[in-house]
Amino acid sequence: MPDESKPPAGFGSTFNQYLWQRMNTADAKVGVIAAANLAFVAFFLPNTPLASPNVSPILWFTYGLAIAFFAVSAGVSFFGFFPQWKHETGQGVIFWRSILSKNGATRYQEELKKDLPDLQAVEDAYAEENYRICNNFAAKNMLIQISIGLFVLGSLLALVSLGMRDVGTVPGTH
Repeated sequence: MPDESKPPAGFGSTFNQYLWQRMNTADAKVGVIAAANLAFVAFFLPNTPLASPNVSPILWFTYGLAIAFFAVSAGVSFFGFFPQWKHETGQGVIFWRSILSKNGATRYQEELKKDLPDLQAVEDAYAEENYRICNNFAAKNMLIQISIGLFVLGSLLALVSLGMRDVGTVPGTH
Protein backbone atom coordinates (compact mmCIF):
# COMPACT_ATOMS: atom_id res chain seq x y z
CA MET A 1 0.00 0.00 0.00
CA PRO A 2 1.46 3.42 -0.97
CA ASP A 3 2.45 5.88 1.71
CA GLU A 4 -0.08 8.70 1.35
CA SER A 5 2.02 11.08 3.47
CA LYS A 6 4.51 11.39 0.58
CA PRO A 7 4.00 12.67 -2.95
CA PRO A 8 3.33 9.89 -5.47
CA ALA A 9 6.28 8.34 -7.29
CA GLY A 10 7.23 10.45 -10.30
CA PHE A 11 5.79 13.65 -8.86
CA GLY A 12 9.14 15.48 -9.03
CA SER A 13 9.68 14.56 -12.66
CA THR A 14 6.14 15.50 -13.67
CA PHE A 15 6.37 18.82 -11.85
CA ASN A 16 9.76 19.47 -13.46
CA GLN A 17 8.19 19.03 -16.90
CA TYR A 18 5.39 21.40 -15.94
CA LEU A 19 7.89 24.03 -14.76
CA TRP A 20 9.83 23.82 -18.01
CA GLN A 21 6.59 24.19 -19.97
CA ARG A 22 5.83 27.35 -17.97
CA MET A 23 9.38 28.60 -18.58
CA ASN A 24 8.92 28.09 -22.34
CA THR A 25 5.65 30.02 -22.21
CA ALA A 26 7.44 32.83 -20.37
CA ASP A 27 10.12 32.87 -23.07
CA ALA A 28 7.40 33.21 -25.72
CA LYS A 29 5.91 36.15 -23.81
CA VAL A 30 9.30 37.81 -23.61
CA GLY A 31 9.74 37.39 -27.35
CA VAL A 32 6.36 38.96 -28.09
CA ILE A 33 7.06 41.90 -25.79
CA ALA A 34 10.50 42.48 -27.32
CA ALA A 35 9.08 42.32 -30.85
CA ALA A 36 6.23 44.69 -29.96
CA ASN A 37 8.68 47.20 -28.50
CA LEU A 38 10.85 47.09 -31.59
CA ALA A 39 7.81 47.41 -33.88
CA PHE A 40 6.47 50.41 -31.98
CA VAL A 41 9.86 52.11 -31.98
CA ALA A 42 10.25 51.42 -35.72
CA PHE A 43 6.85 53.03 -36.32
CA PHE A 44 7.31 55.86 -33.87
CA LEU A 45 10.86 57.01 -34.66
CA PRO A 46 10.05 58.31 -38.16
CA ASN A 47 7.23 60.38 -36.64
CA THR A 48 9.66 62.69 -34.86
CA PRO A 49 8.21 66.11 -34.05
CA LEU A 50 9.50 68.64 -36.51
CA ALA A 51 12.72 70.35 -35.47
CA SER A 52 11.19 73.75 -35.23
CA PRO A 53 11.03 76.37 -32.53
CA ASN A 54 7.25 76.38 -33.05
CA VAL A 55 6.83 72.82 -31.71
CA SER A 56 5.64 72.62 -28.13
CA PRO A 57 8.24 71.38 -25.62
CA ILE A 58 5.53 69.13 -24.17
CA LEU A 59 5.28 67.32 -27.52
CA TRP A 60 9.05 66.75 -27.53
CA PHE A 61 8.95 65.63 -23.92
CA THR A 62 6.17 63.05 -24.45
CA TYR A 63 7.83 61.83 -27.65
CA GLY A 64 11.21 61.40 -25.93
CA LEU A 65 9.68 59.75 -22.88
CA ALA A 66 7.72 57.29 -25.05
CA ILE A 67 10.90 56.29 -26.91
CA ALA A 68 12.73 55.91 -23.58
CA PHE A 69 10.00 53.67 -22.13
CA PHE A 70 9.99 51.49 -25.26
CA ALA A 71 13.79 51.21 -25.16
CA VAL A 72 13.91 50.29 -21.47
CA SER A 73 11.02 47.83 -21.90
CA ALA A 74 12.86 46.17 -24.80
CA GLY A 75 16.04 45.98 -22.71
CA VAL A 76 14.21 44.43 -19.76
CA SER A 77 12.49 41.91 -22.04
CA PHE A 78 15.77 40.94 -23.72
CA PHE A 79 17.31 40.45 -20.28
CA GLY A 80 14.39 38.13 -19.51
CA PHE A 81 15.54 35.76 -22.27
CA PHE A 82 18.61 34.85 -20.30
CA PRO A 83 17.87 32.88 -17.17
CA GLN A 84 19.60 33.91 -14.01
CA TRP A 85 20.72 30.55 -12.67
CA LYS A 86 21.94 32.10 -9.42
CA HIS A 87 21.40 28.98 -7.42
CA GLU A 88 23.13 26.54 -9.76
CA THR A 89 26.11 25.03 -8.00
CA GLY A 90 27.01 22.23 -10.38
CA GLN A 91 26.35 19.77 -7.57
CA GLY A 92 22.97 18.46 -8.78
CA VAL A 93 22.30 15.46 -10.98
CA ILE A 94 19.31 16.63 -13.03
CA PHE A 95 19.95 20.19 -14.19
CA TRP A 96 21.85 20.33 -17.50
CA ARG A 97 24.72 22.46 -16.18
CA SER A 98 25.24 19.99 -13.37
CA ILE A 99 25.29 17.12 -15.84
CA LEU A 100 27.87 18.86 -18.03
CA SER A 101 30.04 19.59 -15.00
CA LYS A 102 30.59 15.83 -14.57
CA ASN A 103 32.98 15.80 -17.56
CA GLY A 104 31.62 12.80 -19.38
CA ALA A 105 28.73 10.35 -19.51
CA THR A 106 30.59 7.63 -17.59
CA ARG A 107 31.33 9.91 -14.65
CA TYR A 108 27.75 11.18 -14.69
CA GLN A 109 26.41 7.60 -14.62
CA GLU A 110 28.71 6.76 -11.70
CA GLU A 111 27.48 9.78 -9.77
CA LEU A 112 23.86 8.89 -10.53
CA LYS A 113 24.37 5.42 -9.06
CA LYS A 114 26.08 6.88 -6.00
CA ASP A 115 23.82 9.91 -5.41
CA LEU A 116 20.46 8.37 -6.38
CA PRO A 117 20.40 4.89 -4.86
CA ASP A 118 16.61 4.76 -4.53
CA LEU A 119 13.38 6.41 -5.64
CA GLN A 120 13.30 8.76 -2.65
CA ALA A 121 16.74 10.11 -3.54
CA VAL A 122 15.51 10.77 -7.10
CA GLU A 123 12.48 12.65 -5.75
CA ASP A 124 14.73 14.66 -3.42
CA ALA A 125 16.99 15.60 -6.34
CA TYR A 126 13.97 16.72 -8.37
CA ALA A 127 12.69 18.75 -5.42
CA GLU A 128 16.00 20.61 -5.25
CA GLU A 129 16.09 21.26 -9.00
CA ASN A 130 12.44 22.29 -9.09
CA TYR A 131 13.08 24.83 -6.36
CA ARG A 132 15.90 26.34 -8.43
CA ILE A 133 13.69 26.49 -11.51
CA CYS A 134 10.92 28.19 -9.51
CA ASN A 135 13.34 30.87 -8.32
CA ASN A 136 14.40 31.58 -11.87
CA PHE A 137 10.84 31.49 -13.16
CA ALA A 138 9.87 34.07 -10.53
CA ALA A 139 12.70 36.36 -11.68
CA LYS A 140 11.72 35.95 -15.33
CA ASN A 141 8.06 36.59 -14.52
CA MET A 142 8.98 39.78 -12.66
CA LEU A 143 10.94 41.00 -15.70
CA ILE A 144 7.95 40.24 -17.94
CA GLN A 145 5.65 42.28 -15.70
CA ILE A 146 8.08 45.21 -15.59
CA SER A 147 8.51 45.09 -19.35
CA ILE A 148 4.74 45.04 -19.95
CA GLY A 149 4.27 47.99 -17.59
CA LEU A 150 6.95 50.01 -19.36
CA PHE A 151 5.47 49.08 -22.74
CA VAL A 152 2.00 50.26 -21.68
CA LEU A 153 3.43 53.56 -20.40
CA GLY A 154 5.39 54.02 -23.62
CA SER A 155 2.27 53.28 -25.67
CA LEU A 156 0.19 55.80 -23.73
CA LEU A 157 2.86 58.47 -24.15
CA ALA A 158 3.15 57.63 -27.85
CA LEU A 159 -0.61 58.08 -28.26
CA VAL A 160 -0.48 61.40 -26.41
CA SER A 161 2.45 62.54 -28.53
CA LEU A 162 0.77 61.53 -31.79
CA GLY A 163 -2.49 63.12 -30.65
CA MET A 164 -0.67 66.36 -29.84
CA ARG A 165 0.97 66.44 -33.25
CA ASP A 166 -1.91 68.38 -34.80
CA VAL A 167 -2.19 70.73 -31.86
CA GLY A 168 1.50 70.57 -30.86
CA THR A 169 2.63 73.93 -32.16
CA VAL A 170 2.96 76.89 -29.84
CA PRO A 171 -0.08 79.16 -30.27
CA GLY A 172 0.44 82.38 -32.19
CA THR A 173 3.49 81.18 -34.15
CA HIS A 174 1.79 80.32 -37.47
